[in-house]
Amino acid sequence: MPTQTEIDEITLAAAEYGATIVSVFTDEEVRNLRTAVRWGELYNCDATQMVKECYAPDCRVEVKGAFTYHGHGTFVGLEKAIHQAAPQRHGGAERLIAVGNIVVCQGILTDQGRGEGWSSPFCVVLTLEDGKVVLDQTYMDITQWPSPLMTPSVMKEFGLELEFQRPSLALAVFAVPAVITRKLSHAFHRLSRRRPPAARPAL
Repeated sequence: MPTQTEIDEITLAAAEYGATIVSVFTDEEVRNLRTAVRWGELYNCDATQMVKECYAPDCRVEVKGAFTYHGHGTFVGLEKAIHQAAPQRHGGAERLIAVGNIVVCQGILTDQGRGEGWSSPFCVVLTLEDGKVVLDQTYMDITQWPSPLMTPSVMKEFGLELEFQRPSLALAVFAVPAVITRKLSHAFHRLSRRRPPAARPAL
């Protein structure tokens, strides 16, 4: 069992970047929370080091509803591409929940480059082994990503090897500017809510 001093230490470290830790009980959970706190710190200042320090070399990352990739190479390349497109991106954690070998991070992305009030919520489920992330399952609104981001030229430049979960949708989302994607989404939503025309009375 972790000591109260260890729990206080990791709780304070998480609080420094805005996160509240929920229920710490075991040594494994304390170790995993240390990794998660370090992950959050590096995400905003050195994403390349975040990947190397916090993720296993053969890690798997699933951006739900979009794509999957493996290993440090594509991960580092993707983070560089995102930083190039959104250099003022900032991830802020709200809660960290540790259960066994899993840490759940709930937070908010902001980007001063998009204006003072822009934000997008996210949730990441991290599965860890020996203090390293082996599986990252990320839930977020991919239409809010910088666009165009996943064009063939960008993928080639940064060496991105992605497995698209729904190729037609994912490519459309990343290749088309987000504002157009949102307009199309709203248009389809309005069409889906239209009532069918009333049947004409029989003559």
